[in-house]
Amino acid sequence: MALPAYRSSGARVASITTATPLGGAGLAVNDVELLQVESADEAVTLSTANGFAEITGSPASAPNADLLIATRITVFWRRWDGVQGDPVIADAGNHVHAQRHAFSGVITSGDPQNITVGSAETVEDTSGSATGGTTTVDDCLVVLLAVSAKPDAADAPRYSAETNADLANIIEQQDGSTNIGNGGAMMMTTGERATAGAFGATTYTHTTLTYKAHLQVALKPVPPAAFPPPSRRREATLVRM
Repeated sequence: MALPAYRSSGARVASITTATPLGGAGLAVNDVELLQVESADEAVTLSTANGFAEITGSPASAPNADLLIATRITVFWRRWDGVQGDPVIADAGNHVHAQRHAFSGVITSGDPQNITVGSAETVEDTSGSATGGTTTVDDCLVVLLAVSAKPDAADAPRYSAETNADLANIIEQQDGSTNIGNGGAMMMTTGERATAGAFGATTYTHTTLTYKAHLQVALKPVPPAAFPPPSRRREATLVRM
């Protein structure tokens, strides 16, 4: 089987009311999209879903009575059919901060997530750790979606040094922040798990002291084409002869 692959992301959007995140370049039929939303630990819903549904394990929260410190990650997914429109995120309160990510080569029916693992850190520091999990199929693409609170600038990267010895080809694909409302930051990093089994936490560094929340999502590959059993293949050969 071939591993799923990252295709593209739309632009990040932030708003103190509603938001409409757009898709990335080259979106193709059967691509799986993940909609990543950061909020001040406030509930996030879609007023217009257009096929997006919240994934298992979402949301993951890092709560605090002070909304400047609190954060929450909420993630939705859909399999694009070629005609679905853009989702609309409802007003969550303080702010919403969102981005859509598209992936190719993902299984084309059923739930594309093999596993999802949520975690959060309610300590203001610069050291992040997203809890790992155990995949049950080979050739999964593990997508780390992370959010954090209160950045001190807009549109600046906040994450670096993503590391996981159990995953190959770790690449930070997206990283940015907003100062709209109480502000926040988000990151998306991919890694490959070629053999089913356990993988540990993905660690990273954050530029500011902050609370953090994560979801690690393992996307399943397109399964290999089915072949008839040997007896049927032999019969087919005899018929052709």
